[in-house]
Amino acid sequence: MKSLQKIKNDIFVFPFDQETDFPNVGYIRGKERAMLVDAGCGPKTTAQIHRQLAENDLPLPEMIAVTHYHWDHSFGCAYMDAVSVGSEYTNGKLTELKEMSIAVVDDIISDDLMPEFCREHILMEFPDVSKIEIKTLDRVISEPEEMDLGEKTVILTPVISSHSEGSLLVHVKEDRVLFIGDADCGYIVGTEFVDDFAKLEEFAKVIESIDCDYIVEGHADVYTKKEFMRQLESRFAEVAK
Repeated sequence: MKSLQKIKNDIFVFPFDQETDFPNVGYIRGKERAMLVDAGCGPKTTAQIHRQLAENDLPLPEMIAVTHYHWDHSFGCAYMDAVSVGSEYTNGKLTELKEMSIAVVDDIISDDLMPEFCREHILMEFPDVSKIEIKTLDRVISEPEEMDLGEKTVILTPVISSHSEGSLLVHVKEDRVLFIGDADCGYIVGTEFVDDFAKLEEFAKVIESIDCDYIVEGHADVYTKKEFMRQLESRFAEVAK
């Protein structure tokens, strides 16, 4: 895992790693408690998160905001002592996975659960997939909700996304930082990402309306808002050709 990076003030990110599919995992430190944005992949990455927090004299998170159910963002919840919160859809998918008898990786590989794209990375984290532990969410939200971490207001907002239903935005209001998970990505069919441009347009309108300076996507470097909106515009321009 790459070293913890500071975005601004007490907002940090554990950077994404393409080799393992580890996503950007956000860390927000308030005066009273800390929150993670997504939980990472499982026990190996959780141990590294905990180690780096200790090395930087940062407290363990008391809460985890789960942006969507995909394994690389949610499976780490089972290995952390923190209250997890996300959408009803995310919780439903985690419940479905938890109730499955997982003996081999093929048991969970399908376009509507864990697409083929995830296979090799799951096996990196879980060589024996029968050892996977899955935790359902502790809290479910269906409407925007504010959380006070102590001089840091975090706004959790459900958002339309091509990538996964039940996606969640995490906006640190005072610091003007927005975590979006993979909500800007297309849906996955096998190993291909496919945009639903109607949903992407609705998503873009929501992002445009949020007062932020920085946007943290799931598997990319941190953008300024202008850079991110320009990137979205280029995708729309491509399809218009």
